[in-house]
Amino acid sequence: MNADVKSFYCKASSVGHIRSFVVKPIQELHMMHTYNNLNRKPCWARLRLGTSRKHYNETKVILGTSKARSICQDACCPNMYLCFKSKSAAFIVMGASCTRSCTFCSVLKERLLFLNPLEPFYIIRVLRSIHLNHVVMTSVNRDDLSDGGVEQFIRSVVELKRNYPKLSTELLVPDFKSNLKSVCNGFKGKLPNILNHNIETVPRLYANVKLGTEYLNSALLLGQFKRFNQHSNSKTGIILGFGEAAGEALITVCDLRNCGITYLTLGQLLKSSHHKPTPNKHLHPNLFKIYKKIALQIGIPVVASEVMVRSSLKLS
Repeated sequence: MNADVKSFYCKASSVGHIRSFVVKPIQELHMMHTYNNLNRKPCWARLRLGTSRKHYNETKVILGTSKARSICQDACCPNMYLCFKSKSAAFIVMGASCTRSCTFCSVLKERLLFLNPLEPFYIIRVLRSIHLNHVVMTSVNRDDLSDGGVEQFIRSVVELKRNYPKLSTELLVPDFKSNLKSVCNGFKGKLPNILNHNIETVPRLYANVKLGTEYLNSALLLGQFKRFNQHSNSKTGIILGFGEAAGEALITVCDLRNCGITYLTLGQLLKSSHHKPTPNKHLHPNLFKIYKKIALQIGIPVVASEVMVRSSLKLS
């Protein structure tokens, strides 16, 4: 067994005692606070826009007419209004065609393209039109590239920081084909403010939800990045409601604590014709509050846990 894998499992086993005093109450909450009619959204799962929409409308128009591709719009994110209002936006690089088939993803699939070296400059052009405080860059999986796209991410961070030194940057990255060495070595000295990689779901559901990926690879990516960049901020997200048990979700949160993450997001994918698999029930907001409380208690510094939370949401 690989030493890193062995170390990870040893750490994970050390938090097993958490099950004994939190799993039963959460299982009871699962039964008490769910809404099983998936044909009608409960009131807490309905998006409400605020009354002040000036900056939101301006940002949406500029992004819609620019060459920079916005994942906010491509993925129909329910937090678009909140992010645009707070001067934050997320962009997608390396094209829009993914070499994998995560079943929950709503980004349109197109043919694979060569990497465009001008992508960071398209984002810079947007920044000249609208003042953003925080920029998230994400990508599809590009298993056709030898490094999985590490160099393109690094190039984008370097160009954005060169033009806007005070800009807060966040990279929401794939697992780079589990090429941990290229990730850890590549980002040295060229770090974003936050490195984000989503664990997405519990290990048992990976085969149905994250096709072509492995839970352990994602966990090791987060852990190794933190190991080589101890003063950096790492972030990950979990989508709840795919049928995970309370204990599975909690042990996954404990695994992430052992990976040294700074930020954790917990949300639920809402029923959509574009999303498969769909949630098997609507989870009540009280359940997210309990998960947040436990995650904070076990040592994760910053946790956002609400139905509408998505992984690219800016946290402070």
